[in-house]
Amino acid sequence: MSISSVIEQLRTRTQAMKVREVAGLLNLDPDTVVRYANEQKLPAFKVGSRWRFDPHSLAVWIEDQNTLHVEEEQQ
Repeated sequence: MSISSVIEQLRTRTQAMKVREVAGLLNLDPDTVVRYANEQKLPAFKVGSRWRFDPHSLAVWIEDQNTLHVEEEQQ
């Protein structure tokens, strides 16, 4: 799945995402998603003791990460 299709999919979502959903979308292990959330490497928030992810914030985060990666390659 391309970055643009992932971003488009996130922008059409209206509900917060669970760890497993984000893991599947980003092709990461769920434990890695939790670790990144704990380390504030992913935009996330807690509902009780469970991590949730705003899809629009994730879309912006992916765009930012992609921009950083492209800029690093150009140097």
